[in-house]
Amino acid sequence: MRAGTSGDAVGLLRLILALSVVIAHVPGLTVPVMTGGAVSVQCFYIISGFFIAMILNEKYVGPSDKYLFYSNRFLRIFPLYWTFLVLAFVVGIAAYAVAHKGALAIWYDNWSRLSPIDVSFLTFTNLLLFGQDQIALLGLGRSGLEWTTQFDLSDPDVFKFLFVPQGWSLSLELVFYLLAPFIVRRSLWTIGLVAAAGLTARTVAHIIGLQFDPWSYRFFPFELSVFLAGALSYRLGERFKEATLPRILKISAFGVIPAVILFPLYDAGTAIFFTGSRIGLFAYLVVALPVLYRLTRDADWDRIAGNLSYPVYLCHLIPIQLLQGSGILAPHTSTRAVLAVASSVTLAAVATKFVEMPLNKFRQSRVVAGRARRTELDLKRERAFAQ
Repeated sequence: MRAGTSGDAVGLLRLILALSVVIAHVPGLTVPVMTGGAVSVQCFYIISGFFIAMILNEKYVGPSDKYLFYSNRFLRIFPLYWTFLVLAFVVGIAAYAVAHKGALAIWYDNWSRLSPIDVSFLTFTNLLLFGQDQIALLGLGRSGLEWTTQFDLSDPDVFKFLFVPQGWSLSLELVFYLLAPFIVRRSLWTIGLVAAAGLTARTVAHIIGLQFDPWSYRFFPFELSVFLAGALSYRLGERFKEATLPRILKISAFGVIPAVILFPLYDAGTAIFFTGSRIGLFAYLVVALPVLYRLTRDADWDRIAGNLSYPVYLCHLIPIQLLQGSGILAPHTSTRAVLAVASSVTLAAVATKFVEMPLNKFRQSRVVAGRARRTELDLKRERAFAQ
């Protein structure tokens, strides 16, 4: 998620959030570490909203740039996803052959319960991500996939048919990308009203008892307000972008990082959205993001950390599955966490070097070419008008 020439600003924060998800998925972990899975994902939504609002207002600004925005988002999301999807499938073959475990085993054991439409949907969503968030509303019954309000009561959990199951959050991201050009360039009032509508719908659902997963962080109509909180953060920050930042404000902005790391110390550990700790952290992040961006946009170390965040999030279940299957993860939980983090970061670094970095150069070259075409068209219009 880049804007202008800033690279991956706020990269360290994003990497910490990604590592928090990694640690949350380590088998046998009973003590919460940092923000865990759900809160980290929603922090990512806010950061995504901030940067998408930024690039749509500063980078993809021409009338023909909508296609360029969509296609560059495609090139950002899918090549890395497909790289790890293939790797996860290979690991799945090994897990099936050695121990009859993993996603392939789930497919084999439940094939007779799936209709042709179910198979088509699960294949489509594994390949193209769209619809993975809908799996949170599905269970597997005797006659195939069926709607449910508690997907985790399904046997098996339908998410187990996915080879990169954490891709469900990317499905929400993609829907936001589709809608963003029509929202985040609007006035503050318009963005605020759309965000308020989503928050109101979430509040009503909370009152009637839909407080648990997936309603707490996987249902897009509710999460749109979280994305737009990031967009509002950008738009408000733009009003003060020329102001001198006091030292206390700079220190306070970086304070969001220890707030993420120390989250279990002030959070009750519930999965409910409307808690003081969650709302407080999200509000802190919204206020801190514009300042953090200004302070880190030109820092190489932050760019390197940011480059790793997305592939770390995508790949981490692969090394965890390999380590668990080989028995290396036993017996100490702390060892499991360290190995999972180290192997995920290593795999992410390799993917960044050989997949993401070349693609990033190509994406940025397309932006430069688009600007050149716009300049040429503007000059032609001026000449035509002068004549």
